[in-house]
Amino acid sequence: MGKLSSDLSIEKLVEKKMKKDLTPFLERCFDYEFKGENFTPDTLTGDYYEYTFINKNLDLELTVLFSTGNAEYECHFSIFLENDAGRLDMDSLLRKHGVTEKVKNFSCDPSKQVVGKFIDGFFIFIKNEFNGSFKDYLTGNKFEDTPIDWMGMK
Repeated sequence: MGKLSSDLSIEKLVEKKMKKDLTPFLERCFDYEFKGENFTPDTLTGDYYEYTFINKNLDLELTVLFSTGNAEYECHFSIFLENDAGRLDMDSLLRKHGVTEKVKNFSCDPSKQVVGKFIDGFFIFIKNEFNGSFKDYLTGNKFEDTPIDWMGMK
């Protein structure tokens, strides 16, 4: 995808933030272990970078997905929490509960925003949400199966 500087791609910035910022935070605060990462090329909506964490004590799996976007689709993050009861999509949960102003934090139009600032802001936002309104979900005290909003792509 795009470059932030001559040395750093958007993908590398996301990877750096995941490994040096979010992973230790999830391990320290919520007992989630880094399970792995996956790359999926996608010419339709942009390549996907997926980072998965697991809390073995709670039998919960957390996935943070980043899509690079392209000319038609914005770059965006998605966050999923899964257990035997189903799959919770964080931005769909926010919409379901009428907190739509927070949903804008998940996507970025590179023609209107500086992508590096968006990525930095997303990680600040998500850590605040994980310590706030999303904490009960991460700790297994709450769960809601949410439908995924495919935004007309399915």
